[in-house]
Amino acid sequence: RGFIELQGEIQGVGRLSYIGTDLATALADRDVIMIVTTATGHRPVAGRMAPLLRDGQVILLNPGRTFGALEFSRVLRQCGCRAEPIVGEANTLVYVCRVPVAGTAVIKAVKREVSVSAVRAEATPYLLRRLGGVYPQFVPAPSFLETSLGNIGAIFHPTIALFNKQRIRAKEAFDFYTAGITRQAAQFLARVDGEFQSLAKALDARPLSVAQWLHSRYGLEPSDVYTMLRTNPGYQDIEAPTTLDHRYLWEDIPMGLVPISELAKALG
Repeated sequence: RGFIELQGEIQGVGRLSYIGTDLATALADRDVIMIVTTATGHRPVAGRMAPLLRDGQVILLNPGRTFGALEFSRVLRQCGCRAEPIVGEANTLVYVCRVPVAGTAVIKAVKREVSVSAVRAEATPYLLRRLGGVYPQFVPAPSFLETSLGNIGAIFHPTIALFNKQRIRAKEAFDFYTAGITRQAAQFLARVDGEFQSLAKALDARPLSVAQWLHSRYGLEPSDVYTMLRTNPGYQDIEAPTTLDHRYLWEDIPMGLVPISELAKALG
């Protein structure tokens, strides 16, 4: 039908000039390319895009997860890309949304700020100039270390999913971020956040803590993580998965937590 219906915080119709699987057609004459997929898709997408790019195109991974933009740039070179695009990553998605039926997106919340960085930090201002008019939420990060080490999904998703694994296996209906966050899960989540912060400090990076992130992205009153998650309006009515075969585990552990762990080991 050529459009996406938007409901919730943003209402209207988003018309699309092309919907299909021909990558050459999708990329032709595009100045800005936004990659919105799980981190497991970054490598294959980069490989297919490599011969189709031109100098100066902006490629933004939204989000980049953990070192997504770095991997994307490396794969482009490995696959013989001769162009010089500007590759960057966002720290998180701009929208909290779900797709109840094909062709309809329900926008549950719009984040107030999302940090972005190009792989080459000196290119970040240009990237923001190209995207800022459409996404005023984008703010510059000093480097991709900050956007990657601030991968909030890798902190939230596996922790909450594993603390609720029996409920998920039983296919119990509950809100993932609110009803799924117990005091014990929140304490463990804070420990994971602390390890991220320790690694970031060793690399002289300063990603936001979980509490700071929730405050800046959603405008929540500063409090403990348990309270902030339970009371976040943007997290209401987001249902938990009914299987552990879900991106919260098969994306966020190998593509999020494992790279963080390996980097920490490398730094001793």
